[in-house]
Amino acid sequence: MRLLCDSGHDVLKVGEASADQAPEEGTVATQVAAQLASPQPKDEPTTQRLSNYKGLATRWHTWKQVTTVFQQVTDAMLTATINLDKD
Repeated sequence: MRLLCDSGHDVLKVGEASADQAPEEGTVATQVAAQLASPQPKDEPTTQRLSNYKGLATRWHTWKQVTTVFQQVTDAMLTATINLDKD
């Protein structure tokens, strides 16, 4: 989980830097969190065949596992946001 927390914090730092460039579009962090919370793959049938990909780590063989990790990253981003607000 440490890696995910670091990743969430890093996305937030990038998001803070981007907020001044395009405030009407929101921050990068906001956009990433929204996409991770509700992934919509372009080729949905592929999500059912992930285990067929040569060299893909077993961890990524099911779409449910992939989306679980997406949720963990989103949660880490929210936690990092709360911690930044406390500082």
